[in-house]
Amino acid sequence: MNRSSGKELSDQEVRSLLFEGMKEFKRVCEREGFTYFLMYGTLLGAVRHQGFIPWDDDVDVAMPRADYEKLLQLQKEGRLDSPEWEVVSYKTHKGYDFPWGKFCNKNTLVTPSRFNTGFVYGLSIDIFIIDAVRGETPEEAFQNANAIRSEFEGFKKQYRWTGVFQTGVKAAVKRFVKIIYYRVQCLRRGPWIDRIRQAESEIFAMNDGNTKYITYIFDNIKICIYENLDFLGEPNQLLFNGEYFSVPTIPESFLSKRYGDYMTLPPEDQRVQVHAAKITWK
Repeated sequence: MNRSSGKELSDQEVRSLLFEGMKEFKRVCEREGFTYFLMYGTLLGAVRHQGFIPWDDDVDVAMPRADYEKLLQLQKEGRLDSPEWEVVSYKTHKGYDFPWGKFCNKNTLVTPSRFNTGFVYGLSIDIFIIDAVRGETPEEAFQNANAIRSEFEGFKKQYRWTGVFQTGVKAAVKRFVKIIYYRVQCLRRGPWIDRIRQAESEIFAMNDGNTKYITYIFDNIKICIYENLDFLGEPNQLLFNGEYFSVPTIPESFLSKRYGDYMTLPPEDQRVQVHAAKITWK
């Protein structure tokens, strides 16, 4: 792989580097005894293609809240011991503004930045956080989780911090305006990070260890409330590019709720790989 500074990575190089990141993330988790599993399109790829979905090139994993927080602590204390990769979150890197984390390659750059803070990061694996949700029924669990998510989405609209990933002159001007607006809102309403902390404090209050249901709070949770044991029962693994990775205990439960008839390929005109950013070597 040619790692000349400023060189853009090809589609194949992106997938190859992401797979290296998957293996490194797995190594760290297994070394520390952390629970993790493939999520979203990555899980679908493992089940349906035994690897990447051919027209997809991102990677999603998930972790229970407790292990996610321990992973962040490794990064903060310099104990991750991963020369080419780092864990990035709002708790570890100033300017990172998402409520979930990333496992980022240190030798690459993603441009343009999708953050109104201007934060720059490398090619990454998204790390989503699985939280317990209080409720005796899926409907009650949804109501409790949705209350947090709806409040958070309301804040997000006020700060207008999304939609900054396009390229071109018009998009650059729009991005500049949004950055200014975002900064003004932070001065008026308080730092955006405080909104994430507020949501997390409400999430922590539901993690009492006795809940039947779990979810990723910031997902489309109306269809994504899961039985705890569907995710965290007996360990399960699937092949991805010839190597085994952890997956939810009953991956079919997640995939059917998320994608419906997940084994049926979409129409050919929808099998399109869309790049929203450029990946280059530092």
